[in-house]
Amino acid sequence: MFDYAKQVNNQYKQSATDYIDLKNRWDEALMHYPVKVQKDLTKRLDRALRSIERRFKGVRTSSELRLPKSLTLALANIVIDTTIQRRLEPHWVLEILEKWLPQRVMPLLVGEVTEQELAESMHTLYGIKNAWACWEGQHTAMALYFVAMALRIDPREFTVPVTIYDYSLKPDIRANFIAISTPEGKRQMDHIDIYRQKVFGVNVDGSEDPNWQRLARRQEILQRHNLFLTDSKFNDQHMPGAITRVEDIMHEKKYTDYTLEMFGVYADVVLANNPRAINTKEFPIIAQFIQLAENSGYTYTEEEVCGLAKMCLDLFDADFEDRFWDKVKVAFTVAWNDKLESASSRMARPNFGKNEKNGGIFFHWQVDKSWKNYLDHEPAMPPVNIAASWDPRDEDLF
Repeated sequence: MFDYAKQVNNQYKQSATDYIDLKNRWDEALMHYPVKVQKDLTKRLDRALRSIERRFKGVRTSSELRLPKSLTLALANIVIDTTIQRRLEPHWVLEILEKWLPQRVMPLLVGEVTEQELAESMHTLYGIKNAWACWEGQHTAMALYFVAMALRIDPREFTVPVTIYDYSLKPDIRANFIAISTPEGKRQMDHIDIYRQKVFGVNVDGSEDPNWQRLARRQEILQRHNLFLTDSKFNDQHMPGAITRVEDIMHEKKYTDYTLEMFGVYADVVLANNPRAINTKEFPIIAQFIQLAENSGYTYTEEEVCGLAKMCLDLFDADFEDRFWDKVKVAFTVAWNDKLESASSRMARPNFGKNEKNGGIFFHWQVDKSWKNYLDHEPAMPPVNIAASWDPRDEDLF
């Protein structure tokens, strides 16, 4: 049921660097997309390559392209360090290709790979014995690979500009990669990219940075409960166990490890018979309640949180997409009608929004009413500490 979640989480179990050549990096990236999208990307690639072939007709060596000069290496000797680089985004490669010019090429930032690392990590297309790992510029490298293909130049003869770094200083390299990935001419790192970097920094590099170690612990929590973090750009936000609230998970103070662990317990129950993704509003509403309790000095047992999950399933099938919000909207409307009727001064009627404040205040009072019915005792309730300007009536709850 959670095979995909396990597949995503398994990447973080790596304790050694992984290298992959350019052709296999592209093929691997396509595998993450549905067949139709793969076909669309392949057609787009064919059009881009034909355009390059027309624009540079007659070019048969990389020197004729007048690429920027730096140290140069054969393209065939470039591999990608998958534990530093983000997942390859085919759409971004194609954007580069569709308006590609030699003078826009920036040097690839690389580090030399030892023979032992290369032998242990991968098999390359060209049987190379010496390789340089591209730790910044993989999308440029991939575009250059396709330019070579379009112009029918052997990658072993296609030399590209590089800047060589001491790759033994891996923690510094990784920190540098995060620091220089800015919007100016580059694909800005999303929260999921930074999250991956920091978890790999602990698991692969042995980083002792407390913030990075905190995220590595959180990854272990998610993994235990068949949950995984993702982003819409990966096209897997619908898969069982997917959570897209990456920034919330990364935030240092918003939620504690305890809250994340208890959310995992909740997820174990609600996803047991209906494996699905975690709704984008579901995580903050459940986590907010648990965190409010911890902030007030209450911690709940796994048994109590299981009861909370069963309550959600029984009352509204833990449906935070429609059923929950349909009820919240009714309660919101009634509450505001009452406020407006009794107001001594003119008040503006607010628009209803599916947000943490409206969902959180309704959920708090629903829990206060119903949670005890799913336990053999009455659990402690934290004080209401949600900045909503309305409260639901008891008869408007589930």
